[in-house]
Formats: sequence, C-alpha cells, structure tokens
Amino acid sequence: MSENPLYGRIVEYKGDDESLYDAPISFDELVFTIRLGRYISNIQMKGGINGSEYIGIRQDDNSIVFYKPAILYECDEQNENYYAEDGVLYTR
Repeated sequence: MSENPLYGRIVEYKGDDESLYDAPISFDELVFTIRLGRYISNIQMKGGINGSEYIGIRQDDNSIVFYKPAILYECDEQNENYYAEDGVLYTR
C-alpha cells in the first residue's frame, strides 16, 4: 500500500505566531457529524491528534492551514441511552 500523500504535507503546530513558520498560516474548523441510531447503547472515543488540538496541512500555494476538528452529535429520538442538543452529546 502506498503512503498517504498528505503525510508529506503535515505541519506541526507550534503556536499562533506566524513568525514560527516558513509560510503564511490560517485556521479553520473541520466539522464531523456523528449520528447515533436508536439502538446504539455504548460509544468509546479513542485517539488524539499528536497532543495538539490542530492538524496543520501545507497547501498547494505553500501556505499552512491549521484545522481544528470538531464533532457534532445527532441522536435518534428513540435512543434510550443518549440524546443530543445543539450538537452536544448527553447520556439519559
């Protein structure tokens, strides 16, 4: 299997001071929506982002965009274990 082409574009986040980088930087949010169905009774969140809240990707123009992943939750109204309000997950 070949290496993911994004691996060569990943930039470590060092702070929001542009002078810490060799190119202009910007920030954006990368939103994931997770929908829990009626019969989901247990979820586990695993992983992380190398100790940083941002994932830096060098763009084709050499600038760097730091993405902050965000998760929004939706739940089936008949789920007996979880519900979501404004994208936030709660247990019943």
